[in-house]
Amino acid sequence: MANTTILLKRGTTNKVAAYTGKSGELVLDTTTNILYVHDGKTRGGIRVGTMKMSELTDDVGYYKKTGGEITGNVTIKGSLTFK
Repeated sequence: MANTTILLKRGTTNKVAAYTGKSGELVLDTTTNILYVHDGKTRGGIRVGTMKMSELTDDVGYYKKTGGEITGNVTIKGSLTFK
């Protein structure tokens, strides 16, 4: 089987925020490493997932939110601990 490389359109936060991509186009913000999907009309696109790990955990990795929800796909590699 041949290897396939997928390259995403990418740019700094300012460039991504100013860009309106085609419907289904993915764009990577190289400043924050956040992925956005475009719908053909929303300037800057729609953030894939709504939170970064730094917004969910404290300095040692413990979950720090007491309410709200996480939307989008979540992948966990390793263990998940609730305290």
